Amino acid sequence: MALVHEGRLTVHDVAPHSFVRTLREATGHALNVPTLAQRLRHSGGFAAYSNVSAGAAAFLDPDRHGTVRHRNFGHASGHDAAPLPVSHDISGDEMMTRQFIDDVLGSDTAACVLWLANPDLTLHGAPLGSPEHFDALARSDACVAQVEAAIEVRRRANEDILLIVGSDHGQECVGSGVDVHAWAESSGFGDALRQGKIAFATQGTAVLVYALEQSGPLLDALQVAPWTGEVATGQGLTRLHAHHGGALVGAVNMARREGLNAYGVPGQRVAAFEGPAFSGIGFGQHGGWGQDETRPFLTMQHASLEQCRVDASTCLVDIAPTILNFLGEPTEGMDGRSLLPA
Repeated sequence: MALVHEGRLTVHDVAPHSFVRTLREATGHALNVPTLAQRLRHSGGFAAYSNVSAGAAAFLDPDRHGTVRHRNFGHASGHDAAPLPVSHDISGDEMMTRQFIDDVLGSDTAACVLWLANPDLTLHGAPLGSPEHFDALARSDACVAQVEAAIEVRRRANEDILLIVGSDHGQECVGSGVDVHAWAESSGFGDALRQGKIAFATQGTAVLVYALEQSGPLLDALQVAPWTGEVATGQGLTRLHAHHGGALVGAVNMARREGLNAYGVPGQRVAAFEGPAFSGIGFGQHGGWGQDETRPFLTMQHASLEQCRVDASTCLVDIAPTILNFLGEPTEGMDGRSLLPA
């Protein structure tokens, strides 16, 4: 994402753990709304074990109200805790799962989160439909099965547990890439880019567009660029749950071409990057609002829920109010809605 510093737009990678401090220094806070960890700090608590990027893990609880353990850092009840002794790969996911079961599922914590790096991590370096893809899926499924078995033991002891299993996004095939900085230079926006008046934060299959000056010409040029599929502005950003109103003026969903990859998976997306080289051709990617990357799975298991398939429009922001509703906690003021039956 881009932040304004000394009158210039500067793009930051949010993956490092240190970005929490960077954002707080720039805005005065880490997040605009309370996290689950903050909401539950006096109502059973929150704990998360994560093997994804350190930044993503840190933003689960940036103000340290609960417990978060990651391979690079850890905290519990406001104090530092030992990092997880795991590697950033599928074997690390498996080790983390076993430790999560031993450390967290045996506790009385109200909300417990296990965030596996795979199959997402694998697919950023392997084609969709490949043997590597299916191996990562199978081994991730096995991690979930271990958690489910541990929960079933607690349920037999009459403990009331809601199990939610899902993914934050899907994946799509990368057929080509575009250097957005080179495009800006060739389209007459190079000076504004170098002066920090505009900025592009690439998201794989999307680009966030920032501007400190009149953005109409830039957005008009993006609308007709051959590598863009859709450009969202104003209410379009609101529908995407994008926090805007300052320097963020638009979001680009990268173009999609027809065709199959080597394993028969349809669709070829253009991916955005910054710099002279791009190495992701043929692999998986996400970040925009393409038809497959925004169609992940979500399952919920509880004794009160009948086995069925529900076809309805849902969003990531619905998960937190679902958890709070189950725990009997208030959900007023949240953008999402509980997915539990009324």
